Amino acid sequence: ARTVLVVATSDQPAMMRLKCAMTATAIAEFFKDQGMDVLLMMDSLTRFAMAQREIGLATGEPPV
Repeated sequence: ARTVLVVATSDQPAMMRLKCAMTATAIAEFFKDQGMDVLLMMDSLTRFAMAQREIGLATGEPPV
């Protein structure tokens, strides 16, 4: 089996956690476009959403 791991722990900055999820998605799309079967798993979509919120608040986006 072939495996790619992209990891960002919860103690890393929000931008790193966000980029990790986007990078994993891009890698999965690349292999899909090559005709391979792909399974993309993320352990916490909540962590991804919280990273986006943290970045938004830091850039002055009003909280919703």
